[in-house]
Amino acid sequence: MSIFANLKTSTNFIFYQAWYVILVILSGCSNESIDTVIVDSSDPKTEQSDTEQGKPGPSSASCSFDIIVGDNLRFNVNEIVVKKTCADVSINLKHEGKLAAKMMGHNWVLTKASDVTEIAAEGISAGLVNNYLNTEDNRILAWTKIIGGGEETSISFSAERLVAGEDYTFFCSFPGHSYGMRGTLNIES
Repeated sequence: MSIFANLKTSTNFIFYQAWYVILVILSGCSNESIDTVIVDSSDPKTEQSDTEQGKPGPSSASCSFDIIVGDNLRFNVNEIVVKKTCADVSINLKHEGKLAAKMMGHNWVLTKASDVTEIAAEGISAGLVNNYLNTEDNRILAWTKIIGGGEETSISFSAERLVAGEDYTFFCSFPGHSYGMRGTLNIES
């Protein structure tokens, strides 16, 4: 009887691995550009919107970053540069895909670069109900909830915990996404 149980477990593992490989391959089939977003809170002018510029970018010069995700395992930016003068940082995450959060959910998580792999691995056991994160982990500096297609979420956090020169990484903690859905956050000195 245990042979059949092991076979079923192996079959499930292979099935999910195959889907992961397919999703990774498809995520590279996009013509979307990935840009760096730099915001200076000391500059009071408002930047053009994404639709006015024709490419991703900041919605305003107030340390607020608009990040777009979809069903393709990519953030629309791969680097965020926060000016040293920012007191708070706001992340506005929008999922423009069609799939539900339980199938292709995304979130935005910020940690030191050295902690990403371990935090993502530990988050799997936390499950979707906990956004695939151990929110008691002090290495996690900021995070949004997991969202699905057509949903949006936002978070604001103090920039005081961020140090210029430190390597920070933002990523999606949905299982398997952190390997491709990641970028850097830097504090400009």
